[in-house]
Amino acid sequence: MKNNLFCKPRPDLQVNDLEAVWVETKINQESLLIGSFYRSPNSRANYWELINDSIRKANNTVLKFIILGDFNTDVFNNPSQHLTDILNQHQLYQLINSPTRITETTSSCLDLIITQSPQLVTRTEVLPAICSDHSVPCAYVRNTVIKNKPFKRIIYNYSKLNVDKFCNLLRQVNWINIIENNTMDVSAINFTDTFMTIAKQCMPVKTVLVRQNDAQWMNDEIRLLIVKRNKLHKKAKQTNLATDWERFRKVRNYVISRIRLRKIDYLKELDNKASDPNIFGQKDWWRLVKTFLNKKGIDTDVIPP
Repeated sequence: MKNNLFCKPRPDLQVNDLEAVWVETKINQESLLIGSFYRSPNSRANYWELINDSIRKANNTVLKFIILGDFNTDVFNNPSQHLTDILNQHQLYQLINSPTRITETTSSCLDLIITQSPQLVTRTEVLPAICSDHSVPCAYVRNTVIKNKPFKRIIYNYSKLNVDKFCNLLRQVNWINIIENNTMDVSAINFTDTFMTIAKQCMPVKTVLVRQNDAQWMNDEIRLLIVKRNKLHKKAKQTNLATDWERFRKVRNYVISRIRLRKIDYLKELDNKASDPNIFGQKDWWRLVKTFLNKKGIDTDVIPP
């Protein structure tokens, strides 16, 4: 589960000897069940009964649900009759219509997304593999959290302000001419624009692109590597050449290692920052506390001991 999502385990929906996990989450305050399943290709026929029992438990709740997982049955070429019976019995819909495992000689859809409420999902796609030879099926759920668009912000380095130059330039301005014969609002705008224009000449200034939806550990290096990985995956799917798949897997593995190292570095940086009272004040501390509480789905109005 992504760190910023509310998540509550639902062990009451699990079945003994079945490799599956159920959680309850919320989309715009509406509860939703998500089940993650795995069926080994060597499983016996009665394993499908365990899958059916778990799905039956979810179907008996009042909540809508989405099932994801590797069922190791190709729904395109040779679908299991057991799976077909389960879908028909519970009136379920299988949403993935692209291959999720592609080799030099085969193309199959083994990784599925199943739901009894297809209207929940606006669209589906198959994303590049992360750490296996299976690609990642993905469903976009209706009424998900609205993503904020990136925006540019000007950063002023006040610690390197040239105070003497700043004061001299301010003395050269005829402030009376700037503010007289105007309304209060216009005068305030003229004053601010003039003041900040001079300030920019007296200290280092840079413009940064703020991506509010990015993980806190994300940086430009990781972002570019992910773009490169996705391009290589798209090319490998189109050509299906062994050399292209090998090039994709090499970059994919490198991206995974870089993300792991970057997360460790971020936590070390956060630890060092939080340990220094000169740069980490009380507001910074409580902001950090609430961030971690929100990740765990804990109400920040009731701080635990």
